Amino acid sequence: MCAEILKPPGINMRQAVSLRVHPMTIRLGGHNRLQQVQVTATDTSGMAFDVTHRCTMSLTSQGPALLENTVLRALSDGNTSLTVRLGRVSVTVPVEVVGRDQLPPIHFQNDIMPVLSKLGCNSGGCHGKQSGQNGFKLSVFGFDPAADYNALVKEARGRRISLSSPVESLLVAKASNTIAHGGGARTAAGSEDHQLLANWIAQGAPLGDNQ
Repeated sequence: MCAEILKPPGINMRQAVSLRVHPMTIRLGGHNRLQQVQVTATDTSGMAFDVTHRCTMSLTSQGPALLENTVLRALSDGNTSLTVRLGRVSVTVPVEVVGRDQLPPIHFQNDIMPVLSKLGCNSGGCHGKQSGQNGFKLSVFGFDPAADYNALVKEARGRRISLSSPVESLLVAKASNTIAHGGGARTAAGSEDHQLLANWIAQGAPLGDNQ
């Protein structure tokens, strides 16, 4: 992951002489994987600055992938290329989609924790507060993934996770308010976040790729 590039005053007035796309080769594997594109420009003095949201991006072919703002989503196996332009400067990087119909292993810390943070589950106003919420406590903003994993999978006799019926697991059903949830619906049933949570449980609720 690229480090954040600070934008000094007058950044929009800089003249870009070259562009660099991160990652330089985009490979999408599995139907639940997306790729955020970041673009860095270099000016005449050699100073680098972020121009991700100032660029125009386009795909050579819409078959294998879909471009949504600055995010690429896999559609079908195949190859295409992404062209990024800023003024008169442009760069093209290859895009490969493989295993579109396969569900790659879901990682708790890398995949599930960001969803919990996105939905606000581990915020100070919800299950992340010091006393937790309704007997369920998560670390504030996910600072302790191991403790959060134990809270979800092992505490309360594992009742929050149902390996035999992932969609009916409390974690999944309460997130969509299918089962009454004090915090209301945090995501819609059938949404990408909802499916990711259910797919993780269907894979056995692993902590990591090999666990």
